[in-house]
Amino acid sequence: MAKLYPNSKLLMLLTSVDMTTGEERLLFLHSKVISDFEDGDNVTTLQGHAQCFLINKSKVYQTCLIGREDIIDKIFDQCLCAGEIHYSNRDRNVRTLNISIPQLKDPVKRDGYHNESSLCYEAIEGGYIPEFMQNSDTLDALTGYKEINGITPLVPPGVYDKGWLLSLIRSGYVAVKEERRPFVDFHGDRSTAVYGEGCHDLVGFVQSPVRRQGDKCTLLNNEHDTELAYGEIDPATGLFRLSSSDPVKCGCLKIEVAGMENEINFSLLVGADFNINVANNKIIDLFCNELWLGEKRNRPARFEDVTWFETSYNDINVAASNLSDIFVNVLAPLGRDILIVDPYFMGDIKESDGALELSYTQKAFVNALVTVAVKYGLDSVTIVGNSRSGNHTKRSDEEATATDAMISRYKRFWQGFFGQSLFKSINPWKVTFKRSSSDFHNRYWFYGTPQGTISGERGIIVSNSLSGMIEADFCNIEVRTHFDMVTSRYAEIVNNSNTLLEI
Repeated sequence: MAKLYPNSKLLMLLTSVDMTTGEERLLFLHSKVISDFEDGDNVTTLQGHAQCFLINKSKVYQTCLIGREDIIDKIFDQCLCAGEIHYSNRDRNVRTLNISIPQLKDPVKRDGYHNESSLCYEAIEGGYIPEFMQNSDTLDALTGYKEINGITPLVPPGVYDKGWLLSLIRSGYVAVKEERRPFVDFHGDRSTAVYGEGCHDLVGFVQSPVRRQGDKCTLLNNEHDTELAYGEIDPATGLFRLSSSDPVKCGCLKIEVAGMENEINFSLLVGADFNINVANNKIIDLFCNELWLGEKRNRPARFEDVTWFETSYNDINVAASNLSDIFVNVLAPLGRDILIVDPYFMGDIKESDGALELSYTQKAFVNALVTVAVKYGLDSVTIVGNSRSGNHTKRSDEEATATDAMISRYKRFWQGFFGQSLFKSINPWKVTFKRSSSDFHNRYWFYGTPQGTISGERGIIVSNSLSGMIEADFCNIEVRTHFDMVTSRYAEIVNNSNTLLEI
């Protein structure tokens, strides 16, 4: 089956209805690029709408549609030009909306956050956007970052980064139309890989509505002052191959297709090896970030709750780098002894031709541990799980064998990891894996003790396991009674666990 590439968009429409006159007017319209594939002529209507009661005698309503890019853009243009929206959903129900639209200035082009640029439309009429839509509390509640009675968050949740909608509206923009840049998917060719150093060849695919002879891609170094490799994109297939004389694990890929340009900074996941330069007193981490030895920072007291979605990123390696940063922010406040309670430990480690290969989320976690050790200090990490322990009390022989094999791979990885020259400059922390004698499901990260128990100082709820996070929530346990309940339950689990591995 042929691989399907993104071609869809989400249309977000916010309107207000004056309860006195019944007039419905545009507040904000957004045609947003998303990483989904659509093959039909109808749109999907997301159920639910945001309602803001008693705000200047108005209600705020949301209409949210998902469909093929050309259909969504047609609805967007129709709305701005005529103040009308016509669409048919999956149930073939035809709907029409009539909206009051302000007179607009010519659109301004802005670069987007990910793989898109945007046309931003500003109202000519000064003060068109009502005051309540420029209030940070109101918009934080609308976008799901704050709870206010009477305001229902937009659907789908997490569609906007915190503050994004506020910044656009305060700039006077009432409509934003994102334009998809060429979709690029690429990876290092493993047959040209040099362990720990990268790959000589990058191979990939470019999706664009138009491709022509002479479209090209260029591999640049991080500083963009040196061209490492150059190649043309096959106009028939969109495939390309770039060959560098030296192995590459990070840099910039510049794509030029049909007059459009796109630059993608990347780092290849090439192993869990860190580049250490003692002379310069620095470490280059797995994502090409610099860590300075001897520069200890004050440990933060807490972190802000955060949600992470893999689908928010077009480049999986950028997603992994961002996840590693989140791990650092979550782990740093937990002190020098970290305790993780996760039914799947840190997930199984793949083995191919005798070589161990971490998933990108496992690499993000290991990278974060090194960062925490360098910046704040780290003495021990204890992970308590019950993976493959059965639904109740007794494991089968097959489950026991699988768990034992996983622990064996843990031992090989961590012994090899701590054997790197990196740990001649920083103290290795102790790693302990324990198996609970009872079942549990939730994931919690705790402020631990040197003995690998819960200290009772801090706890964090983590919604997914380290084995392969596609999305995850990281939330502080704020309410004391909630924290006491969790620690009471999980202290028993931790204290009644058996040590499987200690390094």
